Amino acid sequence: MGKRGRGLAALCGVLALLAFLPALPARGDEVSRLYDGMVRREQGVAQGQRLRQELRGYVPFGVNDQCLWEALVGDGRLRDRAAAGLYLIECRCPDGDLARWDEVEGWWLPGQIPVPLAVADAALLTAVLAAQLPDPGGPWLALSLLEGLCRSDRGRYFFGRVLPGPVAELRAALSARGVEPLFGWPQVLEVTGTLPLASPLYGTIRVGRALNEGMTFLDGMGRPVGGAGAYAWDRPTGRIYRVVGNEPLFPLLP
Repeated sequence: MGKRGRGLAALCGVLALLAFLPALPARGDEVSRLYDGMVRREQGVAQGQRLRQELRGYVPFGVNDQCLWEALVGDGRLRDRAAAGLYLIECRCPDGDLARWDEVEGWWLPGQIPVPLAVADAALLTAVLAAQLPDPGGPWLALSLLEGLCRSDRGRYFFGRVLPGPVAELRAALSARGVEPLFGWPQVLEVTGTLPLASPLYGTIRVGRALNEGMTFLDGMGRPVGGAGAYAWDRPTGRIYRVVGNEPLFPLLP
């Protein structure tokens, strides 16, 4: 789309926004501000998409999804790690769409790593890395990843309203640069834990203790759920446990 086409699209967006916000003052300066913001956003989204396509070429052919996650959370170069995260999203989300993160399920063996949390890492940690790249599209790519995960119902709650510390810092940094969702970020309920989210199964835990400590439960397919579940995720420490009845806690041997 050319510059004229982008401008027309942005103007149409502003007019549509005004139609849905009747209380918004229809002053010329307000319309101009909205127009400029939407043009800037459209240009930024295009820069982020260009960077996404560029990073796609950094992933070696034939790498499996667990290796991609290990590369993402490892100590490699920023671009290589970000590229691995983007490709993991393509591999595990249906149609490569983060809005369908709710459909991701399963565990990687033998360590019993929950795939849904690993794919959430692919969105959140890749966003943190993208914002650090010396590329004008980096912050916009980061925004698109955060927005994409929040289009999933569970993703919006578990990672858009209950934030790992690095994601809270990233959102503040993006907002300071004027890079944020059109209607603002989801309201934060809590900031807890860090990245990466996924980790091997640590051991077992009594259901009562998991409830008393306010842990997040995972279902049998590794997905965060409300209420109780087969596994418990202690977000402050990052440890994941298999839930048992009243048996004592037995950590798994390495």
